[in-house]
Amino acid sequence: KRDQGRAGLREALRDAGRPLERVSPPGAGLRCGVSTAHQGLLGLRTSASEARTALRRSPLPLATYDLAGLDRMLEEWYSSDAARHAVRELLQPVLDLGGERSAHLLAILRAYLDHNGSPARAAEELHLHRNAVSRNVRRIETLLQADLDDPRQRLALQLACRAASSR
Repeated sequence: KRDQGRAGLREALRDAGRPLERVSPPGAGLRCGVSTAHQGLLGLRTSASEARTALRRSPLPLATYDLAGLDRMLEEWYSSDAARHAVRELLQPVLDLGGERSAHLLAILRAYLDHNGSPARAAEELHLHRNAVSRNVRRIETLLQADLDDPRQRLALQLACRAASSR
């Protein structure tokens, strides 16, 4: 029986990742969602729902359910009209680019912020060159008139990116 907490989830993630890496040909796009463990038939449905949620919210091949509850808190926050308006207002210059371009830039910004401002780690996650990430981050800063060295602006943008991607 696995630990039900974070350690068990990390162990399950490692266990799920090994066969996925072995059987997935490059570019195949195979993905796996890992949830927390739940008991019984209802628990199985809950686990499946969590795994689907993890896949929907993460671009990574191996996605975990948000055990800390941040995504649930963000969903609650983002359900208010005021929060949705604030997110749109903050991201509007990028959203105005429309379609794939705005989605691409928001994915870059989210990965960059999620990796503590590391272009190399964001590039690895997104399968881009780190110079492309750096160039796009500078463009995003200009579009949003943001200072990503300011922790308050970084936090606001990170929350906005997460909320926007959970729609």
